[in-house]
Amino acid sequence: MDRKDEIRVIAYQLWEGENCCQGHDVEDWLKAETIWEKRNKQEAAIIEPKKVLSGRNTKSYQRER
Repeated sequence: MDRKDEIRVIAYQLWEGENCCQGHDVEDWLKAETIWEKRNKQEAAIIEPKKVLSGRNTKSYQRER
């Protein structure tokens, strides 16, 4: 599922959580984007340190110290 589809699902869940209240589609979409971005930022934070550590040249790091 791509970014837009995931945001659509989140927005729909927000809409359902508000008892299907009409007239808040833009607000629900913006909230859903924020939720999506936070989720993906957290996932990136978990993955990113592994990339940094695995890509480090430890020999050059030790010489610099």
